Amino acid sequence: MKLTVKEMTNVVIFPTLMIATAGFTITLVGAPITLQTLFVLLSGMVLGARLGFISMVLYILLGLIGLPVFANFQGGYGVIFGPSGGFILSFPIASLVAGLLTKYDNKYSYIISSLAATFIIYLIGIPWMAYILGWRLTETIGYMTVYFPGDVGKIILAILISNRLIRHNVIQT
Repeated sequence: MKLTVKEMTNVVIFPTLMIATAGFTITLVGAPITLQTLFVLLSGMVLGARLGFISMVLYILLGLIGLPVFANFQGGYGVIFGPSGGFILSFPIASLVAGLLTKYDNKYSYIISSLAATFIIYLIGIPWMAYILGWRLTETIGYMTVYFPGDVGKIILAILISNRLIRHNVIQT
C-alpha cells in the first residue's frame, strides 16, 4: 500500500492531536476520560476509512514502542494489557467504521457513523476492561455509564468539526 506525501501528512494529524491532548484526562478506575475518542471519530470521518484506520494504527504503534502517547502521557505494552487496552485497540476499527459510514452529501451519515464508531469502541473496550479488572460484564457496563455524557458531547463535537473541516476543505484527502 503506497501513500502519497499528502496522505502521509494527513495520517499523522490525528495521532498528533491525540498525543497533544494526552494530558487532558480525568482519571477514574479502569479507563480515564480523555479526548481520544473525539479524534478517533474525526480521523475516520475526515480522512476516510483507509487513512483513518492507518492513522489510528500509527497511534497505537507509537504507544507500543514506549512513546508516552496514551492518556496521562503513558506508553508501552502495560497500557495495552491494562483496563483501557481494549478501548485503545478498538480505535483503528472504529475509525474505519466512521470512514465507511460517512457520506459527505448526507448529514445523517455523520450521526450514524459517529454512533456506530462509538459503539465499536464500547463493544471491544467494555468486555476487555471487565476481563482485566475481574468484574462482571453487567457491572462494567453499569460503571461505564459515567462516560456516556462525555461521549455524547464528543459525538456532537465530531459531527460539527468534521462537517466544517470537510465543507471548508481544510484537510484535503
